[in-house]
Amino acid sequence: MVISKVDLIKEDPSYYKATKKPQLVDLDAYYYLTISGQSAPEDPQFLGAIEMLYAVGYTIKFISKADDLDFTVPKMEGFWWVEGELPFEETPKSDWHWKIVFRMPDFVGKQEYEMGIK
Repeated sequence: MVISKVDLIKEDPSYYKATKKPQLVDLDAYYYLTISGQSAPEDPQFLGAIEMLYAVGYTIKFISKADDLDFTVPKMEGFWWVEGELPFEETPKSDWHWKIVFRMPDFVGKQEYEMGIK
């Protein structure tokens, strides 16, 4: 039996590809692996969070593959912001907030997530 691999980047290019001109895009609801915190990008806390999220993502991938539901772990997405009066570029990096996400296929649910974090 040949297992078909889900590749969200190829299946939903409008989600992953930006245009040169900014635009608003309506997106459906999706499942994500996510972790958030506050630190500089070079801080061990941030780097460890990325490492942990990749580990969980690939564990879920292999759990799903064993059930004949394979997928490509998509690109990591990162969101950064600051709170307070200072502009982003003037805020000390240690005060930067971040959220890292990996979009997951629809067949990845709570059970796969819980198995992935064990």
